[in-house]
Amino acid sequence: QPQDAKSTASEPSESPGMPSLNGKRVMPSKIILAGLKGQKMAGVYAIYNKDYKRGQEGWETCEFIGTTFDLVTAIEAHIKVN
Repeated sequence: QPQDAKSTASEPSESPGMPSLNGKRVMPSKIILAGLKGQKMAGVYAIYNKDYKRGQEGWETCEFIGTTFDLVTAIEAHIKVN
């Protein structure tokens, strides 16, 4: 099951309260989903598998890379399938 999500989403101008994720920080999917609850945010994201270790370099544990207009729905769907 996917453990972490990485995003390069940017803050839309019409929603000043939404977070700006720059792709340099790996966060657990539970935290991203909780932080974006009730928000619709477009983004590019990567899902890492359970073998990912904090601070690890490289893409060996990257399981999926995608783009979406709704980051929450995309991450939830990926977790449900895997």
